[in-house]
Amino acid sequence: MTLEAFDGAGVRIGAAALLLAAARGSPALLDATLDAAEADRPIIKAIVAPRTSVVQGERMLLQARVSGSPATLAWAAAPPGCGTFAQAAAATEWTAVAAGRCTLTLTAATADKRDRRSVTVVVRTRGRSYQNPLAAAPGGRVLVDQRGTPFLVKGESA
Repeated sequence: MTLEAFDGAGVRIGAAALLLAAARGSPALLDATLDAAEADRPIIKAIVAPRTSVVQGERMLLQARVSGSPATLAWAAAPPGCGTFAQAAAATEWTAVAAGRCTLTLTAATADKRDRRSVTVVVRTRGRSYQNPLAAAPGGRVLVDQRGTPFLVKGESA
């Protein structure tokens, strides 16, 4: 994936190229920063979570792109106890523990800079990782799943 930013005059002011892998049919989360000026370059370029929801006990590989070699990297989950991390590295395995919304945050620091990025994942008690909550279809007349398939109650029609 290539991201580009342009100013009001159409001049390119930043770009980033990222490799993004996700499970088929499953949305992925990406938090990325484009470099606009060398002096303001962030430490964390991007965080990638391959899915937006997981089942309790499921593991997921989180990946981050960082510039240079930060002195410290630390992952945190909020609220506390919603998940655990295998290691404090740019790529780590996260295990979902408690049901609910879980914000996964990476903090990186050098001698003179500190940067933090987050993604939010929903932890469910059951189901498959590719299943997401239902949403209203355009027009609001029926509910659809993430693939746009209508969810119908027995005896009803779309």
